[in-house]
Amino acid sequence: MKKPIICTYHGQDMRTRGVIEPLNAFADVSLTSELDLLSLHSKLKYLFLPIKINKNEIFKKTENEISICHSPTNRHYKGSDKIISICKKICSRYKNVKFTLIENMDHHKVINLKRTSDILIDQIGDNGGWGYGMNSVEAMGLYTCCMTEMNSSCRNFFKNHPMVNVNQNNLEKKLIDLILNPEKIDYYKQKAYDWAIKNHDVEVVGKNLYNYYSMLMNE
Repeated sequence: MKKPIICTYHGQDMRTRGVIEPLNAFADVSLTSELDLLSLHSKLKYLFLPIKINKNEIFKKTENEISICHSPTNRHYKGSDKIISICKKICSRYKNVKFTLIENMDHHKVINLKRTSDILIDQIGDNGGWGYGMNSVEAMGLYTCCMTEMNSSCRNFFKNHPMVNVNQNNLEKKLIDLILNPEKIDYYKQKAYDWAIKNHDVEVVGKNLYNYYSMLMNE
C-alpha cells in the first residue's frame, strides 16, 4: 500500500540546498510558508504560518508615548543596522517615542514586549525571505502595527495585506507619518489583528492542512 508523502520546506534550507532527492520525487504534496520558495519549486503550495491567537486579546489604543520595537533573529537578514539607526534618530527628535531592540531574550519576555509595543519593524530588504514571517505574525495577533518590506510579488500574492510597506529609503518618512498621525497606527493595529485571525489562526491553518491530507487519502 502506497502511503502519501507530504514535504514542508522552510527558508534557508531550500534556498541554499534545494530539494532533497529522491524524497522530492516521491512527495505527493510539497508545502511552504515562505513565499519566495514558490519560485524555486513549481509544485510548491503555500500554507500560512499557524499561531494560536487569543480571541479575547485587548485592543491597545495608541497613547501619547509611542513604542517601536524591532526583533531580529539575524541582523544581516533583517536589515537591522539601518532600522536601528533610523529609530535612534527618530527617538532623539521625538521625545514621546521609545525604541526597544528585542534580542537574546526568552520567548515569554519577547511576547510581552511586542504586546506593549505600538509598532513592530520586521525587516527591510529581501535577504531573509520576502515580506513577513512569524515575527510579524506574533505581533499581528497582539494588535501591533507591523512594518516590513513587501516587494511586488508579496503585494500581488497577499491581497489587501495589513503591513505598512517600507524600504531603506522611506522607512524614516513612514515612521514619522505614523508618529504624527497615531490614528493611522490604530488603523493598522486592527487590520493586522483581523488579518491574523482570518489567515494565521491555528484552527484556520489546521483545516487547510487537513484538507491536503484528506485529499490524498481519498485518491
